[in-house]
Amino acid sequence: MKKILSAIAGMALILNLSVSVWAGSETTTMNVQATVPEAVTVSASPLDFGPLSASNYTYANSTITVNAASGLPYHIAIDAGQHYFFNFRHVEVSGGTATVTYWLFKDDSYGLDQEWGDSDYGNTFPEGSSSGPHTGDGTDQVHTVYGRAHQFGGSIRPAGTYTDAVTVTVHY
Repeated sequence: MKKILSAIAGMALILNLSVSVWAGSETTTMNVQATVPEAVTVSASPLDFGPLSASNYTYANSTITVNAASGLPYHIAIDAGQHYFFNFRHVEVSGGTATVTYWLFKDDSYGLDQEWGDSDYGNTFPEGSSSGPHTGDGTDQVHTVYGRAHQFGGSIRPAGTYTDAVTVTVHY
């Protein structure tokens, strides 16, 4: 028993001798910062059909550029635009009511099953669905929009500039 008490007393003495004595202390604040980049950015170039054919389809292309974080899955949807009626998008003449029908496609087959819309999201344009899924890689990824316009009914529309605007939405 004396050996155990001696051992405990010896350890207590060693531990007591290893405690440091400080004369004082000072404090400061360290700022910590981190930047979380946007998960997705999107931009679109204008689609310009130029002069329309009186009897044939007129074609034009545009691009949608998406920069999504690496590994992030996303879909691209395009709404019905400002002049949607009778199940079609239309461009409308500035200052008037004349319209020309147009379509937006996900590929250059121009098949109705490839019409670009938002039926699987906002459903403002139920005739077409979004494109995807795509996977972000942290760089700009360019997606081509294939456009087609036609003056139906054999009547020539009044001269002028015809416009519409669609909303491109990236869902992730």
